[in-house]
Amino acid sequence: MATTKAKATAVADWISPNIHLRQESLLKHSPYAEQLRRVGLDLFNENSKLVGRVKALEGALEEEKASVRLLKAVRDAGRQRERERERNGDGGGLGGKRKASLGVFVPAKRREVVMPEGERSERSEQV
Repeated sequence: MATTKAKATAVADWISPNIHLRQESLLKHSPYAEQLRRVGLDLFNENSKLVGRVKALEGALEEEKASVRLLKAVRDAGRQRERERERNGDGGGLGGKRKASLGVFVPAKRREVVMPEGERSERSEQV
C-alpha cells in the first residue's frame, strides 16, 4: 500500500510542474509511464472535465449578469420616465400634473404666447 501511495505521490509531484505538456509528451518523458497512465491521465481527464464545467458555469453566469443588467436598465428607464412624467405633467389635456404625494391636481401655469407685431396685425385683420 505504501509503495503504491509513494508512486502516486511521485507521479503527482512530477505532473504538477509539467501539467502544461500534452498527454502524449507526459507519457513519453515520464519515468512512471504505467502509473502515469493509470493515475495521471485520470486526474488530467477529470481536471479537463472540471475545467469544462467551470467554463460552462462562467458562461451561464455572464449571461445571467447580462440579463440582470438589462432588467436594471429597463427598470431605471421606467423610473426615469415616471420622474419625467411627474416633473413635466401627466400629459393630460390641460397640462396640469398630479402631485402623487398629495393626491391632488395642480393646474399648470398659464403661459402667454408672444407673437411678433406683424403676425398680430394680420390675425386681427383676418377676424
